[in-house]
Amino acid sequence: MRVQIWNGPPNAGGTIVFGDLTTNRFASCALVNIYRDSETSVVNNQRPIQAARRRRS
Repeated sequence: MRVQIWNGPPNAGGTIVFGDLTTNRFASCALVNIYRDSETSVVNNQRPIQAARRRRS
């Protein structure tokens, strides 16, 4: 996972204040027993959300 934080829209003059597209900050992931749904399928459990852990520098 690569992270960039911008101080404005990237396509309208914003600049990067943290991160890059080179450093991989992903360490691991795990299921958190939370699922995404929509207004039309509120009982759908086919779209799990995962927690991502970052690498320590």
